[in-house]
Amino acid sequence: MRPIKSPMQSRNGPLFALIGLLTWSCGGNTPKCPDTAAKDDTGIATMALPSYNDDGHLLRPDDWERWTFVGSALNLSYSDESHSLCDGGDVMSMVYLEPGAYDVFKSEGSFAQGTMTALAVYCTGTDAEPAVDGVYPTDLELLEMSVKDDAQHDDGWAYYIFGTGDVGGDASLGAWQDSSAEDSCFSCHATEAETDFVFTQFYPSLP
Repeated sequence: MRPIKSPMQSRNGPLFALIGLLTWSCGGNTPKCPDTAAKDDTGIATMALPSYNDDGHLLRPDDWERWTFVGSALNLSYSDESHSLCDGGDVMSMVYLEPGAYDVFKSEGSFAQGTMTALAVYCTGTDAEPAVDGVYPTDLELLEMSVKDDAQHDDGWAYYIFGTGDVGGDASLGAWQDSSAEDSCFSCHATEAETDFVFTQFYPSLP
């Protein structure tokens, strides 16, 4: 599988934060892992696990938009360079954590193997009635996920971008991003993330 570079990055580093999503493998050809998180005897949700196809591409969970919302940002950037998303306009990012993984983190204070998170980047609008000021999210421009899966990647964490040319534009498949690149998501998270490759400094619900 050929590693790719995130369209959200510049040569100076990632443009947007993506919190870590930790994963266990559900099996090579498994079409998807459980979409709903049942509760165990302690009240902690059972973690839904990630799945990959034979080429190692991450399969997009069907229910990611119903995951636990942990934070959002407007035009968050780690570079002085302008971005190319949404024709250079305002972009809004929203970060979600798989509910079972969220419960484990809140209970244990750490991210367990099997956690998944998603970064959704939206273009913005300004002129829908009755709005007179501010911006709101419109079209989904980009979906990225990060994965902590020691069995899948020696680095432990991995980052995936959905719908790129490496997966034929298929929005249901996430292509792995090369962790060795100097300006990769991995390298930035390794040095700048507050908690185990996760930018918890941006997410008030994840102290």
